Amino acid sequence: MVQRRLQRHERADDERAYSAEAGEAAVGRSHVLRYNARASDLAGVDHAYGVDRRNRNSGMSLPTTVDSMRPKVLALEAQMREMPQVELQTSHWFADGMYCRVLERPAGTLIVGKVHKREHFYIVAKGRVQVVMDDGVQVLAAGTVLVSKPGTKRAVLALEDSICMTVHRTNKKNLTKIEKELIEDDPLALFDARNEQRKLK
Repeated sequence: MVQRRLQRHERADDERAYSAEAGEAAVGRSHVLRYNARASDLAGVDHAYGVDRRNRNSGMSLPTTVDSMRPKVLALEAQMREMPQVELQTSHWFADGMYCRVLERPAGTLIVGKVHKREHFYIVAKGRVQVVMDDGVQVLAAGTVLVSKPGTKRAVLALEDSICMTVHRTNKKNLTKIEKELIEDDPLALFDARNEQRKLK
Protein backbone atom coordinates (compact mmCIF):
# COMPACT_ATOMS: atom_id res chain seq x y z
CA MET A 1 0.00 0.00 0.00
CA VAL A 2 1.24 3.46 -0.85
CA GLN A 3 -0.07 6.95 -0.29
CA ARG A 4 1.12 10.25 -1.68
CA ARG A 5 -0.24 13.75 -1.99
CA LEU A 6 0.39 15.55 -5.26
CA GLN A 7 1.87 19.00 -5.16
CA ARG A 8 -0.23 21.88 -6.42
CA HIS A 9 1.66 22.13 -9.73
CA GLU A 10 1.07 18.42 -10.29
CA ARG A 11 -2.68 18.58 -9.87
CA ALA A 12 -5.16 18.57 -12.69
CA ASP A 13 -8.63 20.06 -12.80
CA ASP A 14 -11.36 17.93 -11.24
CA GLU A 15 -12.82 17.37 -14.69
CA ARG A 16 -9.57 15.86 -15.97
CA ALA A 17 -7.89 12.59 -15.11
CA TYR A 18 -4.90 10.79 -16.42
CA SER A 19 -4.65 7.18 -17.35
CA ALA A 20 -1.68 5.16 -16.22
CA GLU A 21 0.33 3.45 -18.91
CA ALA A 22 2.70 0.90 -17.41
CA GLY A 23 6.17 2.32 -17.05
CA GLU A 24 4.95 5.88 -17.55
CA ALA A 25 3.66 6.58 -14.07
CA ALA A 26 6.05 8.51 -11.90
CA VAL A 27 4.20 7.83 -8.69
CA GLY A 28 3.31 4.97 -6.42
CA ARG A 29 1.44 3.56 -3.46
CA SER A 30 1.17 0.13 -1.78
CA HIS A 31 -1.23 -1.27 1.08
CA VAL A 32 -2.06 1.99 0.07
CA LEU A 33 0.95 3.54 -1.44
CA ARG A 34 -0.22 6.99 -0.82
CA TYR A 35 0.66 9.42 -3.45
CA ASN A 36 -1.15 12.62 -2.79
CA ALA A 37 -2.20 13.32 -6.33
CA ARG A 38 -4.84 15.21 -8.19
CA ALA A 39 -8.12 14.29 -9.72
CA SER A 40 -6.60 13.23 -12.97
CA ASP A 41 -3.76 11.31 -11.42
CA LEU A 42 -5.84 8.31 -10.55
CA ALA A 43 -6.47 5.83 -13.26
CA GLY A 44 -9.43 7.12 -15.17
CA VAL A 45 -11.73 7.10 -12.23
CA ASP A 46 -14.35 9.28 -13.85
CA HIS A 47 -15.60 6.66 -16.28
CA ALA A 48 -12.90 7.79 -18.69
CA TYR A 49 -12.79 4.40 -20.35
CA GLY A 50 -10.27 4.29 -23.14
CA VAL A 51 -9.29 7.90 -22.62
CA ASP A 52 -5.62 8.59 -22.03
CA ARG A 53 -5.44 11.65 -19.85
CA ARG A 54 -1.97 12.50 -18.74
CA ASN A 55 -0.43 15.01 -16.38
CA ARG A 56 2.48 16.32 -18.34
CA ASN A 57 4.10 17.96 -15.34
CA SER A 58 4.52 14.73 -13.38
CA GLY A 59 4.78 12.28 -16.27
CA MET A 60 2.34 10.05 -14.44
CA SER A 61 -0.43 8.28 -16.29
CA LEU A 62 -3.23 5.97 -15.23
CA PRO A 63 -4.93 2.91 -16.72
CA THR A 64 -8.04 3.47 -18.76
CA THR A 65 -9.10 0.10 -20.13
CA VAL A 66 -10.45 -2.83 -18.15
CA ASP A 67 -7.92 -5.38 -19.43
CA SER A 68 -4.99 -3.18 -18.50
CA MET A 69 -6.07 -2.20 -14.98
CA ARG A 70 -4.24 -4.59 -12.64
CA PRO A 71 -0.76 -4.45 -14.21
CA LYS A 72 -0.96 -0.69 -14.55
CA VAL A 73 -2.12 -0.17 -10.99
CA LEU A 74 0.80 -2.36 -9.89
CA ALA A 75 3.19 -0.29 -12.03
CA LEU A 76 1.79 2.88 -10.49
CA GLU A 77 2.24 1.44 -7.01
CA ALA A 78 5.83 0.42 -7.71
CA GLN A 79 6.75 3.93 -8.81
CA MET A 80 4.90 5.54 -5.91
CA ARG A 81 6.85 3.34 -3.53
CA GLU A 82 9.97 5.32 -4.40
CA MET A 83 8.33 8.64 -3.51
CA PRO A 84 7.67 10.40 -0.20
CA GLN A 85 4.59 8.99 1.53
CA VAL A 86 1.93 10.70 3.61
CA GLU A 87 0.27 9.35 6.75
CA LEU A 88 -3.48 9.91 6.78
CA GLN A 89 -5.88 10.12 9.69
CA THR A 90 -7.43 6.69 10.11
CA SER A 91 -10.01 5.56 12.65
CA HIS A 92 -11.15 2.04 13.50
CA TRP A 93 -14.64 1.07 14.67
CA PHE A 94 -16.01 -2.21 15.95
CA ALA A 95 -19.54 -3.56 16.33
CA ASP A 96 -21.00 -7.05 16.66
CA GLY A 97 -18.99 -9.09 14.15
CA MET A 98 -18.00 -6.01 12.13
CA TYR A 99 -14.93 -3.84 11.64
CA CYS A 100 -15.08 -0.42 9.98
CA ARG A 101 -11.97 1.41 8.80
CA VAL A 102 -12.40 5.13 8.12
CA LEU A 103 -9.74 6.97 6.13
CA GLU A 104 -9.74 10.73 5.63
CA ARG A 105 -7.79 12.15 2.71
CA PRO A 106 -7.28 15.73 1.47
CA ALA A 107 -7.86 16.61 -2.17
CA GLY A 108 -5.01 15.38 -4.35
CA THR A 109 -4.19 12.29 -2.29
CA LEU A 110 -3.57 9.14 -4.32
CA ILE A 111 -3.77 5.79 -2.57
CA VAL A 112 -3.03 2.33 -3.94
CA GLY A 113 -4.49 -0.14 -1.50
CA LYS A 114 -3.78 -3.68 -0.45
CA VAL A 115 -5.63 -6.69 -1.85
CA HIS A 116 -8.56 -7.90 0.26
CA LYS A 117 -9.35 -11.59 0.66
CA ARG A 118 -13.07 -11.19 1.33
CA GLU A 119 -16.09 -9.35 0.02
CA HIS A 120 -16.71 -6.09 1.91
CA PHE A 121 -18.38 -2.70 1.62
CA TYR A 122 -16.53 0.31 0.23
CA ILE A 123 -18.30 3.56 1.12
CA VAL A 124 -17.65 7.15 0.12
CA ALA A 125 -18.87 9.14 3.13
CA LYS A 126 -17.69 12.58 2.04
CA GLY A 127 -16.35 14.26 -1.09
CA ARG A 128 -15.61 12.79 -4.49
CA VAL A 129 -12.97 10.26 -5.51
CA GLN A 130 -11.76 8.71 -8.72
CA VAL A 131 -11.36 4.95 -8.36
CA VAL A 132 -9.56 2.41 -10.51
CA MET A 133 -10.31 -1.25 -9.89
CA ASP A 134 -9.70 -4.42 -11.86
CA ASP A 135 -13.04 -4.16 -13.63
CA GLY A 136 -13.03 -0.48 -14.55
CA VAL A 137 -12.71 3.12 -13.49
CA GLN A 138 -15.28 5.52 -12.12
CA VAL A 139 -15.84 8.68 -10.14
CA LEU A 140 -17.68 8.12 -6.89
CA ALA A 141 -19.43 10.81 -4.84
CA ALA A 142 -20.49 10.92 -1.20
CA GLY A 143 -23.27 8.44 -0.55
CA THR A 144 -21.87 5.74 -2.86
CA VAL A 145 -21.81 2.19 -1.48
CA LEU A 146 -20.03 -0.60 -3.37
CA VAL A 147 -19.68 -4.30 -2.68
CA SER A 148 -15.98 -4.91 -3.23
CA LYS A 149 -15.12 -8.41 -4.44
CA PRO A 150 -12.30 -10.59 -3.08
CA GLY A 151 -8.98 -9.94 -4.82
CA THR A 152 -9.82 -6.33 -5.66
CA LYS A 153 -6.93 -3.87 -5.75
CA ARG A 154 -7.88 -0.18 -5.88
CA ALA A 155 -6.12 3.04 -6.77
CA VAL A 156 -8.09 5.96 -5.37
CA LEU A 157 -7.54 9.64 -6.07
CA ALA A 158 -9.32 12.26 -3.95
CA LEU A 159 -10.76 14.87 -6.29
CA GLU A 160 -11.72 16.91 -3.23
CA ASP A 161 -11.35 16.52 0.53
CA SER A 162 -12.93 13.10 1.10
CA ILE A 163 -13.64 10.36 3.61
CA CYS A 164 -13.90 6.72 2.52
CA MET A 165 -14.50 3.67 4.62
CA THR A 166 -14.56 -0.09 4.33
CA VAL A 167 -16.74 -2.42 6.41
CA HIS A 168 -15.65 -6.01 7.01
CA ARG A 169 -17.02 -9.11 8.75
CA THR A 170 -14.73 -10.25 11.56
CA ASN A 171 -14.95 -11.06 15.24
CA LYS A 172 -11.38 -9.91 15.84
CA LYS A 173 -10.43 -6.54 17.35
CA ASN A 174 -6.66 -6.73 17.13
CA LEU A 175 -5.73 -4.78 13.98
CA THR A 176 -2.71 -6.90 13.16
CA LYS A 177 -4.78 -10.08 13.38
CA ILE A 178 -7.57 -8.48 11.37
CA GLU A 179 -5.17 -7.60 8.58
CA LYS A 180 -3.79 -11.13 8.53
CA GLU A 181 -7.34 -12.48 8.26
CA LEU A 182 -8.67 -10.03 5.67
CA ILE A 183 -5.68 -8.82 3.61
CA GLU A 184 -3.35 -10.72 1.30
CA ASP A 185 0.23 -10.67 2.52
CA ASP A 186 2.26 -7.87 0.95
CA PRO A 187 5.87 -7.73 2.21
CA LEU A 188 6.44 -4.50 0.25
CA ALA A 189 3.52 -2.60 1.81
CA LEU A 190 4.66 0.70 3.28
CA PHE A 191 1.84 0.93 5.84
CA ASP A 192 0.92 -1.39 8.67
CA ALA A 193 -2.47 -2.51 9.98
CA ARG A 194 -2.88 0.81 11.81
CA ASN A 195 -2.16 2.67 8.58
CA GLU A 196 1.11 3.96 9.96
CA GLN A 197 4.20 4.03 7.79
CA ARG A 198 6.54 1.18 8.57
CA LYS A 199 10.23 0.72 8.01
CA LEU A 200 11.10 -1.90 5.42
CA LYS A 201 14.28 -3.90 5.84
